[in-house]
Amino acid sequence: MKEDSKTPATLTDALRNMCLSDEFSDVSFIIDDKDIPAHKVVLAARSTVFKTMLFGPQCSEEPRPRIKILDPVTTTAYFTDFLRLIYDQDVELNVNTAIGIYHLAQYYDVPAVLKTCTDYLIKKVAVDNALTIGEAVYLYEGKVWDHINWFIGQNAFETLGTPVLATLSARFIAKLLYCPLPLSETDVYKLFLPWIEARSDEAERQSVLKHISFPFMNPYELASLVYPKRILTDEQYHIALHASASYHWDEQTAFSVKTRCEVVWWRQIEGHHIVIDGDYRLCFTFEKKPKISKDSWKVDIPFPKRDLLVGKFKDTDWLNRHIYARPCPEGTLFEVRQDAPEDGVLIAKFQA
Repeated sequence: MKEDSKTPATLTDALRNMCLSDEFSDVSFIIDDKDIPAHKVVLAARSTVFKTMLFGPQCSEEPRPRIKILDPVTTTAYFTDFLRLIYDQDVELNVNTAIGIYHLAQYYDVPAVLKTCTDYLIKKVAVDNALTIGEAVYLYEGKVWDHINWFIGQNAFETLGTPVLATLSARFIAKLLYCPLPLSETDVYKLFLPWIEARSDEAERQSVLKHISFPFMNPYELASLVYPKRILTDEQYHIALHASASYHWDEQTAFSVKTRCEVVWWRQIEGHHIVIDGDYRLCFTFEKKPKISKDSWKVDIPFPKRDLLVGKFKDTDWLNRHIYARPCPEGTLFEVRQDAPEDGVLIAKFQA
């Protein structure tokens, strides 16, 4: 028998050829008044949502239903590329297309397509697009958002310093401020100030301001950097100033007092590799690299109530040392010691 050159060589090739074809089509989707043909069995085999929609108890009894796509909001181009991936065709992706298809794959529960978009977006994350991709995917809390979260933490100044930040939604800005950014609160304030100043809606501004830990800034920074901008009400400013000066952060509810660095992050300082976990104020204090020859030294920040610092140094003098802290008589400082005072707490372990 002579082989028909027009007949697909494999079942996969046959399915690919059916994509966007009216031949054997038994369902169509309407987007922007345009009909896009498809095949129920193929969609149902790839998606639990399509399976319920096309074969479930609430499905249309029409032999060839026409389904208007209203949610999620999409375009003809994104939806046709989405179908191409469902039918295992190749699609030339870019970041915008991948985001558009990613939304559809999440909504219709198509794991294979979701993985394709996830892998692509993770690979393409860069300083100039991390915030754009992050805003598009953060509500799903998936692998892409996890990678964006990590990427921003590693490149905080560069990423948050891009002009894109000023265009983001208040909801996403609040999400970013809840992330464990390895920044001082003063740096956080400076980086997010362009967004705050670009907003005229006071309710929108307030929804973000409450997530900045102004009480963690010192009184001078509040007076010289924050007050002249008049972004806080007089009451808010006085609350932040009192909490900063008294170190009674937890006694006010106007602003978040969540420490930024609750996760492990790496730094290299003066040739010493350090892994730090804990309150960022303690982290920055240990960047000063106190000398092991001293029995104790004073640190100009409040006594720590929690969070253990873990450091790894090349300097063998620090290996297997435990560092303790205890309050100083002044109350606003604490003393770091190598021995274990009765009124002290373990704040650091330096290990090989």
